[in-house]
Amino acid sequence: MIVIPAIDIIDGKCVRLTQGDYNKIHEYNSDPVEQARYFEKEGARYLHVIDLGGAKKGSPVNFEVIKRIKEGTSLTIECGGGIRDKKTINDYLLAGIDYIILGSIIFKNPEFVKDALKKVWE
Repeated sequence: MIVIPAIDIIDGKCVRLTQGDYNKIHEYNSDPVEQARYFEKEGARYLHVIDLGGAKKGSPVNFEVIKRIKEGTSLTIECGGGIRDKKTINDYLLAGIDYIILGSIIFKNPEFVKDALKKVWE
């Protein structure tokens, strides 16, 4: 079994939402890079990261934080939240993010997803 720890980010901090409610935020670490390093030290090889601020806004808000997590660890990272165009996908891939998570966009714009997948595999 592989256990994949998760970090959700709002305003550059690790948080959890209570039942998905952005008005009920619990901060559990002010430094996502530190949290990722802790997971790595404890044996994690993978990390699931969601830019909740980006998911709410519809475009990345915490890109630089996520990039610093990748630069500061050797973890394999999957990332989502506000990824809704080719430029954003490309930015994350260029930053070394290993896997891109496409969420609501797959229902709102399935043609974009088909296009994006072609680009990645070409």
